[in-house]
Amino acid sequence: MSLRDKRPIKGLKVGDKVSTKKLKEHNLARDSPLTKKVKNWTVESMVVSPVRIGQGKKARMEKKTVLVLKNKKQEATYRTFWIN
Repeated sequence: MSLRDKRPIKGLKVGDKVSTKKLKEHNLARDSPLTKKVKNWTVESMVVSPVRIGQGKKARMEKKTVLVLKNKKQEATYRTFWIN
C-alpha cells in the first residue's frame, strides 16, 4: 500500500462515526486482529499538517491529514493518515 493508494474520506469531521469496512475501502486500514474485533470507530482528532515528499529537486510540499480513531469503549486507539 503506497501513499497514493490511500484515499481521503470526504466530509469527515471530529465526532463522526466510521466503520472498519469504510476504512478498508479507502485503503486506510489493513486486516489485523484489532480491525477484525472492532467494527465501528469515532473520530477523536483530525490534524492537517504540511509534509515534504521526495528528495532533492523533486521534493514537494503536500498536506497530510492524520486521524486518531477510538472505539466505543475507549479501550482501543487506531491512527491512520492520507495525503491530500
